[in-house]
Amino acid sequence: MPKVAGVDVLLYLNTGTDVSPTYTVLGGQTEATLNREAEEIDVSAKTDPDDYGDFLIGKKTWNIECEGFYVDSDTAFDALEQAFENREHLMVELRMPSGKTYSGTVRIQELPMEFPQDDGTTFSTTLLGSGPLTITP
Repeated sequence: MPKVAGVDVLLYLNTGTDVSPTYTVLGGQTEATLNREAEEIDVSAKTDPDDYGDFLIGKKTWNIECEGFYVDSDTAFDALEQAFENREHLMVELRMPSGKTYSGTVRIQELPMEFPQDDGTTFSTTLLGSGPLTITP
């Protein structure tokens, strides 16, 4: 099974509508991370025979963290800013080179930009999953 280079995995944002989505790559991206987590529910009892804790899996959550260089007039970044400013959801897709996708609806938790004197302008963002993460092989 071939390994996948991170440079080939890209984040796309819906720049169309919810009814007729158009996914556009977020320009300038240098890093993206898909985080998935499940809550633990402690069901340990003093009467458990082996003195070890026992846990169930509760609600699952996910988010995407992304950073990159700011690209002026980037349609996807404009959609990201607009969704942040209007407190709206946004549909996103992480695309693997094989065609596999991780997609869902997100809310923008943070969207800082940096303007250093001796480097390019950069952005970072945390996109909180709202609802299920859909995995399409």
